[in-house]
Amino acid sequence: MNNKILTVIILLIAVVPGNACIEKAEPQTDEGQLIVVVSILPQADFVEHVGGYAFDIAA
Repeated sequence: MNNKILTVIILLIAVVPGNACIEKAEPQTDEGQLIVVVSILPQADFVEHVGGYAFDIAA
């Protein structure tokens, strides 16, 4: 039992920091706009006013 717990802890210590080093691409449209997803429409209006045409808003 203790060997299994120790093995899991060692694997977590080895794997978790490695995931932080992976470069993640930001979602963009064909025009180079960043995609912003909002859950309610007032947020969509706010993002549209702040970001203008720099963002493609999905509500």
